[in-house]
Amino acid sequence: PGEESDLIAARLSRATGFARGTVSVEEAQWAARRLMERLASDRPLVIVFEDIHWAEQSLLDLIDHVASVSARFPLLLVCLARPELFEAHPGWPAAAAPAATSLDLEPLSQRDASVLFAGLAEGAELTGEERGRVLAAAEGNPFFLEQMVAMRTELGAAADAIPPTIQAVLTSRIDRLPEAERAVLEAAAIEGRTFHRGA
Repeated sequence: PGEESDLIAARLSRATGFARGTVSVEEAQWAARRLMERLASDRPLVIVFEDIHWAEQSLLDLIDHVASVSARFPLLLVCLARPELFEAHPGWPAAAAPAATSLDLEPLSQRDASVLFAGLAEGAELTGEERGRVLAAAEGNPFFLEQMVAMRTELGAAADAIPPTIQAVLTSRIDRLPEAERAVLEAAAIEGRTFHRGA
């Protein structure tokens, strides 16, 4: 119904700061849940929340709320987090979300890392020894592997040394960015994890 749509939009606009006014936590949860349910009533819906180890308690509560109340909808909530989430919130997800499943991702096996590496490094001119060093340094971490291959591709033969950590790889790649892009990253680093519209 159009009236409910207007109410959902108004509450979400206030909750996210796009409109003036306040909204209670319960009203914001209702609006977010109803939006997801309405989208899922048309066709199955997957919602992905990344890095929820940094999430405020209100977001974790929203995920719990949707998982426990919206079970009859074809809705899948995928939450990506580091293990520290469960150290800080040992009871999460709440027992009210009985369908919740936790999957621990281990480092890639040597075989899987080699397959990923082959796809990432396609066309790159790397010797067998260089490939072996990159795979060994990545230790099965797909993000590290991706960044190392990107760095090697950017620098070509000049990338003679493999940085020992992902921080070193990222620092090296950031140092080579154009000045305008580095300025954006510097501002983001000062702003922190929460970005304000004015910044």
